[in-house]
Amino acid sequence: MISRLASPPGIKPGGSAIGNPGVSPHMLTTTEPITVTISHKLGRDGAKRRIDEGLASVRTEVGPYVKTLDYAWDDYRLDFRVVAMMQTITGRIEVYDDFVRIDLELPRLLHLLAKTIQGRIENRAAALLEGPKPNSQRNLYFPVKALRL
Repeated sequence: MISRLASPPGIKPGGSAIGNPGVSPHMLTTTEPITVTISHKLGRDGAKRRIDEGLASVRTEVGPYVKTLDYAWDDYRLDFRVVAMMQTITGRIEVYDDFVRIDLELPRLLHLLAKTIQGRIENRAAALLEGPKPNSQRNLYFPVKALRL
């Protein structure tokens, strides 16, 4: 005798939800954004200037790996969008007097790498806002290619 298991909540018998076989409505919702907060001592204008200067290097560095990299400042808020490998990442950087807040919306596929991405952003953003150390040769900008996306 073959017994049929009960369908998970949200999935109709026969394996469909919202008209798609085997798709739960929970799979269609967005994930929690990644939020990173970095302290700095540059003041609001100094931090914004340092980030703005870093953007030119980021655009050059990631250009070969991304289809689209758009960003726009609105006072002390930078909204951005990156499209790479058919995945879209959107986010916002807000600059305050003594810290910078980075909010990042990842597609579900990349959310599996959220901790790795968050750690790299924390390290690179902190290095960018600290500025170069004497006799330091390291790259201070966030290399997307380092994520091996």
